[in-house]
Amino acid sequence: MGPCVSACTLLVGYVPRRNICVMPNAYLGFHWATTAFHTQELWSAYPADIRQWISQRGGLTDQMIWLQAPTIYRYFRKC
Repeated sequence: MGPCVSACTLLVGYVPRRNICVMPNAYLGFHWATTAFHTQELWSAYPADIRQWISQRGGLTDQMIWLQAPTIYRYFRKC
């Protein structure tokens, strides 16, 4: 559908992947939250493989990290 940034990326931690699919132009944007507490809450909610992907790109910072095709298909199925 397009970009999914900030709070909506939290859904990947709460919605089972079998219930998530992504369109070819979908992409997820991850960044830190407004407080350290909320950043930790986000981090804790993400699945381990998503946390690893984020860590490999420098972790959650004020800069957006984009998960998009084709890499996004390693984590989510196509619709």
